[in-house]
Amino acid sequence: MDLNAKKDKLNFCRIYCEQTAELLNYTEKVSPYTTELIRKGLPIFNRKLKPLFEEIQEKAKIVCRESEGTPTQEIACAISREVQKWEIGSQEEMTWYVENLVFALESSIPKVPENQHIFDRIQQIREQKDIPKQYGMVSTLIPLIPKLCMEQKNRLNGEKA
Repeated sequence: MDLNAKKDKLNFCRIYCEQTAELLNYTEKVSPYTTELIRKGLPIFNRKLKPLFEEIQEKAKIVCRESEGTPTQEIACAISREVQKWEIGSQEEMTWYVENLVFALESSIPKVPENQHIFDRIQQIREQKDIPKQYGMVSTLIPLIPKLCMEQKNRLNGEKA
């Protein structure tokens, strides 16, 4: 994603967060118990995700180090740099992190039969709507990066490209 697209996404998230804060202030007057419940639930949600974030970030660092000098080094280290920027935020922002990671993987991994299991897992992540489960699935996907087949095969004559 280019810089302008990132700025647009960030601005969208900022506006969304401001609107959410306004809605919470409004609902506090109309339904104080519901608002209190939502505010109490957010830290619980964050506590569940924090260990997953840390696990993903640590695994990504390890995978980057382990892939040094291999054909998977570029993708492993790019993914590591990306996940180190992740922070717990709005549900939309956290979904965007996963979507961005999945897109980066799909566009970087050669589409050869040896990598089909990775694409299958990526599809499962996309289909999962529960954020903690998505992050758990990402955590199991990252260690597979060093085992990727990075050789693109020429489809016309069966030779390696």
